Amino acid sequence: DTTIIKRASGSMGFRIVRISSDDSLNIGFELLGFAYGKAPDGNDEMHAGGCGGGICCEDSIHDIRLTSCIVSHNTAGAGHDENGIGGHGGGIFSASKLNLVNCRINNNMGGNGDVWYDFDNYGGYDAIGTSSGSGGGLFTTNDCRITSSIFSNNSSRNGRSIGEPGYPCNYVRGGTAGSGGACYFRSGSVHISGCRFYKNNTGHGGNASNNGATNGGTAGKGGAIYAFQTELTIDSSEFRENSTGHGGEADSWGEPAASKNGGHG
Repeated sequence: DTTIIKRASGSMGFRIVRISSDDSLNIGFELLGFAYGKAPDGNDEMHAGGCGGGICCEDSIHDIRLTSCIVSHNTAGAGHDENGIGGHGGGIFSASKLNLVNCRINNNMGGNGDVWYDFDNYGGYDAIGTSSGSGGGLFTTNDCRITSSIFSNNSSRNGRSIGEPGYPCNYVRGGTAGSGGACYFRSGSVHISGCRFYKNNTGHGGNASNNGATNGGTAGKGGAIYAFQTELTIDSSEFRENSTGHGGEADSWGEPAASKNGGHG
């Protein structure tokens, strides 16, 4: 049987597991569940939302292996202010080498972005949504091997929508949604074998409403997987009912503008 480690209902948000440089170089988890974790939100000192609501490893020195584990209903942290992008890897964030075998990664979400107000010298400002977090289920920046595992119902977050501020505003732009509904791979070598990806999705671009110039946010890319500067190999795997979001709508003086930026792939 699988032992589930989860955050108590109504308690303050915290990650289920955080692996630091002080921990063993070789780390293994077997027949464990990591559920309802929440990475910290950004603040005035650390603007970006925290990564890895279920499991977070920000160091690159480890070899991590999960066997027959469940990572479920975890959330990355929300961003704060102008540098406040949403946190990545709602379920798992790993900067170390990662090996997943016979795992289930489901119902995890990236972190929300925030709004950046850029004031000018004439009493006006721009209101720009920051980007939401990517890799709803998994975000890696190192080598990764995934075997006989299932990713389902994971999601990057919608871009931040910005309503009419009611102040002199020069320009409003909705936030960009995160990419990689199930997985976002940034660099390294990734091998996926005998896996299933279904009903994962990226978020919609944020809507924008203003009495002046507006632009809807861009939707996320890669409903199941998004890979950037990564050597990616996939074999004997199934993909179905994964989807990308739609671009945000722009509304200027109550007239719907034609600025919609759709997702990709």
